[in-house]
This record gives sequence, structure tokens and C-alpha cells, in this order.
Amino acid sequence: MEGRIGQIKDENKERDSKIEELTKRIIQLEQHENDKKLEIHGIEESPGENIEEKMLNIAAKLNVKLEVRDLESAQRVHAWHKEGPSPVIVEFRSVKICNNIKEKKRSIINNKDVSGGNSERKIYIYEYLSAYYKKLLWETLIGLL
Repeated sequence: MEGRIGQIKDENKERDSKIEELTKRIIQLEQHENDKKLEIHGIEESPGENIEEKMLNIAAKLNVKLEVRDLESAQRVHAWHKEGPSPVIVEFRSVKICNNIKEKKRSIINNKDVSGGNSERKIYIYEYLSAYYKKLLWETLIGLL
């Protein structure tokens, strides 16, 4: 009887180990899917706006050559909090194009640069994180407070 219990415990440990390994692989794959995406905060919203055009203006301000055909998609997403404009998720046709933007994202950009208005609101560009890494980031930031 004790031999069978020990065998079952060993099998459970092995299954737990496999589950943990598979979970890690899923997390990595989910993040890898986002390698061509950026999350942009601070772009002022306007009726009938053209997000692609605004993204082209951001790229121009960063001195990155970008054409509409380089964009897979660009859309606003609803934020769970409503401080300022809703963020924009941009997916590029290649990781290389996305990386060109990421390399220069430290430049200061404001809405005046993007839409020609007079708003000094800054625009922030971030890597698009999977749900797991976004949660981890928030937990870390909250832990620092």
C-alpha cells in the first residue's frame, strides 16, 4: 500500500513538473506573438481620427521610415481606467520595423507633433506585453510603492 502511495506521489510530482514547463512555454509563446506590437499612450482622441496617419507622424518624429503598408493594424483599445485618452495598439508587418521604433522611443513626442494641434500631452511608447507579463509588471510596481 505504501509503495503505491509513493508511486502516486512521484507521478504527481512528474505531472506538476510537466504542467509548470508547459505553462512557461505558453507564456513565452504568448509574448513572442507580441514581438511586432507596441502600446502607445497619450495620443489625443479625435472624431474620425486616422490612427495609421498618427502612427506615421510618430515614426517621422522619431526619424524612422514608415509607410502604411508597414502597419498590420493600428487601433484604440478601451482602458479599464479612464485617465486620458485610450491607448493605441499598433502591430507592424515585421519585428524589424517594430524594433526600429522601440530603439528610438526615448525621444520626447507630444500630440502637437502627431496631430498638429497645440496639446503638449506627452506620448509614451511601450512594448506590448502579454497578460502574464503585464500582471507581473503591475505587481512589481505596486510592490515598490
